[in-house]
Amino acid sequence: MSEEIIHHNNGESRELSQHQALAAAHAFWERQQHDAHQQSLVAQQHEDQQRLHLFQQGQAVRAQEEVARRNEEIRQVAFRRQLERQRQDDDRRQQRERDWEHAQASRRQAEQQPLQQYRNYEAQPARQQAQQGQHAPQHTRLHNQQLPQAHSIQQSQRLTTPQGQNLVAMAQVSCSSPAQSRFETNT
Repeated sequence: MSEEIIHHNNGESRELSQHQALAAAHAFWERQQHDAHQQSLVAQQHEDQQRLHLFQQGQAVRAQEEVARRNEEIRQVAFRRQLERQRQDDDRRQQRERDWEHAQASRRQAEQQPLQQYRNYEAQPARQQAQQGQHAPQHTRLHNQQLPQAHSIQQSQRLTTPQGQNLVAMAQVSCSSPAQSRFETNT
């Protein structure tokens, strides 16, 4: 009877030890699962932080690029405005120079106009005579040569005394015979 009791106790103790071993193994497995889950959570958090950090860095880079782009646009606009102002200043300066040169040319022309008119006036009879000499027929040239003689004859005809005596003829006679003129004066 006592042997049966001992054998039964040994069986219970073996069952108990197996149950304890299973419980311990299960607890170990649960701890491993918990640790793996914690490690996964930590890794996920770390990855999320890295992604957030990269996203923030990308945003900062994009913001810097946007600021640089706007600054470049502002610089380009200012540069174009400066070029436009410089072009307008150059155009105004060139227009002032053209106006000044035009005024100087007008002044010189106004100063030279009376002299040119006088030269044209002096050159006009010479041109007319040259044109008449080149283009006039033979009888016209002869007529032009006789005009001074006729003009002098007309002038001598007009120089008469109230008694109808020709002063030119009288002067020619007096100059040709001085003795006679002295005789006439004495008488």
